[in-house]
Amino acid sequence: MGYISVGRPLVDSDNDGTVDGILNRINAGSGMDITYSASTGVLTLAVDASELGTGTGITFSSGAPSSGDGSNGDLGVDYTNGNLYRKTGGAWEFMDQFPSLIRTRMFTSRYATTSGFVSGKFTLDGEYYFHCNSFPNCTSAAEAETYVNNLGYGLNSRIVFSQRDDPKDVSVFRATSSTIYTQGDSGFSGSGTSSSIGFDLEKESGQDLVDNTVYTIEFLPRMNIEHKSNGSVSIQEMNLDNVTYTFTGNSDTATEFVIANLDVSTYRSAKYHIQVTNATDSSYQVSEVMLVHNGTTSNINEYGLVYSDSPLANVKTDVSGGNARVILNNVGDSDNYTVNVAVKALTT
Repeated sequence: MGYISVGRPLVDSDNDGTVDGILNRINAGSGMDITYSASTGVLTLAVDASELGTGTGITFSSGAPSSGDGSNGDLGVDYTNGNLYRKTGGAWEFMDQFPSLIRTRMFTSRYATTSGFVSGKFTLDGEYYFHCNSFPNCTSAAEAETYVNNLGYGLNSRIVFSQRDDPKDVSVFRATSSTIYTQGDSGFSGSGTSSSIGFDLEKESGQDLVDNTVYTIEFLPRMNIEHKSNGSVSIQEMNLDNVTYTFTGNSDTATEFVIANLDVSTYRSAKYHIQVTNATDSSYQVSEVMLVHNGTTSNINEYGLVYSDSPLANVKTDVSGGNARVILNNVGDSDNYTVNVAVKALTT
């Protein structure tokens, strides 16, 4: 029998920094290999991968993994979109999706009064510029614009700045237009560069931005709720299922134009806000209509009728093809018309 004549190693079994005893024996077991090199005096403990079984691998693919890839229990990642799969019973099942930098709403950047965010420029005329590198995974103005559009940026969106080392210092800016400026666009001025994008913003509340300070920046989608300085809350541009129709009259007052359909199997009643524009002579009409139906017959009450010169059309209703229809008739001019309809409907 041979022996290894080396000093026995000391053991800290509870990892508190104090030696608890001497290592006397290590037994090889399932999943564990032990080797010793006499020439170097190195004792190696290694996991025996062959004994670990299946379900430990990760497969990367463009698109969903193929059925022939991997083993049961493995994970599969579609690197084109972040979809995560697990193989069970010989088939890959979708589990979840890794968050994408394209959809990440929060990031950090340092503000400097002389150069804005990462060489972008905050001008004094309400136009705000960000260098493309401010945005996650963006290296050009085009990529930065795509990033912002993916967040649903638009009129009345908010950009929230939270001071990273003092999160209670928050500034909220509101988008006064949906325009995203790039160099060459009308209105792109100041010190913006070809690598910058800009927004029309106004400070809505909070602290002034501080020079040479890092902020956590969050883009919020369009919000139509505006807090007024007098403490009231205003809902801006309230368009509920707003639909626009255009048509040309033919001087035949009997001709009818269907401007709205209400599915009678889903909805019992609806309220319509109807705006009619004669685009040829710039005359207008607006009214509200309440509609209710019993499945076969619909009835309306039109009220609040207001027009600029003379009435442009009448409103009527019927049920046809499973829909309660709102119809314009008595359109007496062969002019071009635009009709905007906003509807608020209640289910059956």
